[in-house]
Amino acid sequence: MNARILIVDDEAPALKRLTDVLDDCREEFPLMIADSAANGVEAIEIVNNGGIDIVITDIRMPSMDGIEVARHLARMESPPKLIFATAYDQYAVQAFELNAVDYLLKPIRAERLLAALKKAKAPKPAVTDAVAAAAEAKRRHFSIHERGKIVLVPLDEVIFLRAEQKYITVRTAQ
Repeated sequence: MNARILIVDDEAPALKRLTDVLDDCREEFPLMIADSAANGVEAIEIVNNGGIDIVITDIRMPSMDGIEVARHLARMESPPKLIFATAYDQYAVQAFELNAVDYLLKPIRAERLLAALKKAKAPKPAVTDAVAAAAEAKRRHFSIHERGKIVLVPLDEVIFLRAEQKYITVRTAQ
C-alpha cells in the first residue's frame, strides 16, 4: 500500500526538488504524493481532510511555521508521521522533542530521504512531555478540535474568550 505524503514548503523550487527526490525513492518505498501546501495553515486543512500518512515540512514559512504545525498535529488522535526538511539545523532538537520521525537538511539526497521514509513506517512512540515543554513558545493560532478536525483561529483575530461550564467560546469578528 502506498504511503500518502503531504509536502509543505513555501518555495516552489524546494517543492519541485522534494517531489523529484520522492520519485527517486518510489522503487524502494511505495508512495503517493497526495498534496502540497505553501504554509502550515494549508497543511492543517489538508490533514483535516484525512488520508495523509506522512507530512514532510519545511520549518520557516509564512502564516504558520513547521514547528507550530508539529504542535497542532501532536494534539490529534492519530496524527500523520512528521519529517522536517529544512535548511536550518538549529531547530533539530525542538523537532525531535515534538516526535518528528526525522530531520533532513537541504539539499535533500534520495538515500537520506529513503531512510527517513522507512523510519516513518515503524510504529511511532507515544507523545511525551516534550510536546508540553515545546508549547511554551509563543503561538500564533488556537487549535480547536471540532468533530475530529482541527480548526485554526489566529490569535490576533480573537476578540474574547468566554468559559461556560466545560466549554470555551472563542469570539472573532467573523
